Amino acid sequence: MAREDRPVQPTTLAGGFETILIVEDDAGLRGLAGRILRSAGYTVLTAGNGGEALMLVERQDEGRHALEKFWDNPDVLP
Repeated sequence: MAREDRPVQPTTLAGGFETILIVEDDAGLRGLAGRILRSAGYTVLTAGNGGEALMLVERQDEGRHALEKFWDNPDVLP
């Protein structure tokens, strides 16, 4: 049975009010992800490790949210 190809519908991202925290030790990947998310309208915070991420979160105003945290290594937290 042949599968019917259907056109892909574009998705609109919510960007504009949300803040996303990227925690990634690879500077190139961290920068790329940040640029992509900023171009979609998000405010982006970046950190190279868990300690930096915690300092950034502590400095943020109440009401801001880190939407995604990726911990590749549980030992990154102080």
